[in-house]
Amino acid sequence: MRIRRCRGDRLACQAEEVPSVRSLLLRHGYAFLFCYVFGVQAGVPIPADPLLLIMGALVGDGRYSFWISAVAAITAAMAGDCFWYEVGRRRGRSVLAVVCKLSLEPDACVRKTELRFRRHGAWSLLVAKFVPGMSLVSMPLAGVIHMRRWRFLLADAAGCALWVFGYLLLGKLFHRQIDSIISLLGFYGQRAGIIVASLIAL
Repeated sequence: MRIRRCRGDRLACQAEEVPSVRSLLLRHGYAFLFCYVFGVQAGVPIPADPLLLIMGALVGDGRYSFWISAVAAITAAMAGDCFWYEVGRRRGRSVLAVVCKLSLEPDACVRKTELRFRRHGAWSLLVAKFVPGMSLVSMPLAGVIHMRRWRFLLADAAGCALWVFGYLLLGKLFHRQIDSIISLLGFYGQRAGIIVASLIAL
């Protein structure tokens, strides 16, 4: 009976057999996307880019709406960013020591981010999500330097939209290739999960 059900919907069956980010997206959709992206922007040291690619692939498969996915991810990202902005505004530079512990270069992360702020101002937030280590530091730093809220919200919204749209569109365009990679990882089962977790940890 299980084999017959699997033949009816092979992708759903794989998701059921191999617990993964993709299976959680299939089961909980927009809610999981929102919670995951918010957690990443709030400081959980896990990558959000692969999740957006997978969600984009599911959009390409016709399982979810592109626009609802984009709104959910952008809203979650901005909520996390606003949290760190307010913390930086209230606590000052002391909070930067906390967020820099999550950076690969704790001694240089604030200096590099401050340099970008001096060169490009608030619009450095446009690319912050694409630069490893910069996103988490930029938000409290914007609060520390007392960037005006309207300017922060405008630049952050543009940066979040660019980031989310970019990865969702990539996932949608290459959904067949992404589905093939996910199927391959599912074939290897737990070993694939260990390998991916090890790469993330490194």
